[in-house]
Amino acid sequence: MENENLRYGDFAYLKVKEITNFGAFLDTGGDKDILLPFSEQSKKVEQGKGYIVAIIVDELTERPIATQKYRKYINEDTAALKVGQEVNLLLTHFTALGANVIIDNEFEGLIYTNQIFKKVKVGDQFKGFIKEIRANGKLDVVIQKQGVEAIQNDTEILVNYLKLHHGFAAIGDFSEPTLIYRELGISKKAFKKAVGGLYKQKIISITETGIQLIKDVLPEGE
Repeated sequence: MENENLRYGDFAYLKVKEITNFGAFLDTGGDKDILLPFSEQSKKVEQGKGYIVAIIVDELTERPIATQKYRKYINEDTAALKVGQEVNLLLTHFTALGANVIIDNEFEGLIYTNQIFKKVKVGDQFKGFIKEIRANGKLDVVIQKQGVEAIQNDTEILVNYLKLHHGFAAIGDFSEPTLIYRELGISKKAFKKAVGGLYKQKIISITETGIQLIKDVLPEGE
């Protein structure tokens, strides 16, 4: 979602452009900035810094304004969501458990720390998948697909990567998770599953320095 197209009910990460006697004006990237009144600030903001806000309508002026008290506008009815559903995520803050995100500009969820395989920061937007819908409606989210479909997709990614690199990749169990994610876009755990499946099907061989493509084909079932 482009910030200049913000509408009522949207959530966004916006930077403070100017602080005035009325509050802080946030940069939307468009022709008009949006006001974050002092009354709608949950903590004092600083010029140049970014904050997560919701777009609401001022009751007096009937004009759109921003509020840092965005959690009041989260939809807690998650019944329409499904496990495995692809969603858009906006990272709002970190906790001891992981990263809290706004899902599809409407719901709130959590990505556990052990499910985060790349560097992310507050304000980042990326795709994800619903992993679990708890009895209380709370949502657990992952960045990668889960289950058989994910494994098949990961093996295809790996084979295609090998094809693009003349059949060899200097990546293996010895590689750091960050390197694997940077090169393939998957976690080390997913990488090891893909390697194991391809090795069993004798599509790759494993060496001390990496993995070698033996057959120029995709795995069975792809």
